Amino acid sequence: DGTAIRMQGCHLDITRRKRAEAETQLLAQRLSLATGAASVGVWDWNIEADEWFATDTYFTMLGYAPEEGFSDREVWLERAHPDDREATRRRIQAVLAGGREPYEYEARIRHADGDYRWVRVIGRPLELDADGKPRRMIGVRIDITDSRRTEEALRESELRLRQMAENIHEVFWMT
Repeated sequence: DGTAIRMQGCHLDITRRKRAEAETQLLAQRLSLATGAASVGVWDWNIEADEWFATDTYFTMLGYAPEEGFSDREVWLERAHPDDREATRRRIQAVLAGGREPYEYEARIRHADGDYRWVRVIGRPLELDADGKPRRMIGVRIDITDSRRTEEALRESELRLRQMAENIHEVFWMT
């Protein structure tokens, strides 16, 4: 058969795109390693769509596997210590109402082992609507349990020393 076949084509140089993709992947890996090592969980909340994303560390710092951690803020509110739950809820409502105060608080959250861990939550609006209410927020959750325990031990030690000083009727000094 003497039929001729014609082909047309073009070549695109995608070297720059591939380099950019590799750099982006490397940066994401570095960020993940750094936040994991520092026990900092990053979250991103699209308030309008009520879609919520969090890094693996957000879940693993409290003993949950990411797939078991639930990306539902109501689940996390229920995990808040009963003494902290209402204050946490008020803080969320204040920021959703367009309050100008920073979105920061400390609270105890139930770990997967049933114990409570102290966390510090810091968030900032990324996008605001016409009324000044946040449409999207991003932030971090940091495990501060060790520093809280250290502070409590220091307070207890100071109290014991103060009580001892008040009850000793002899002269003493400390250096």
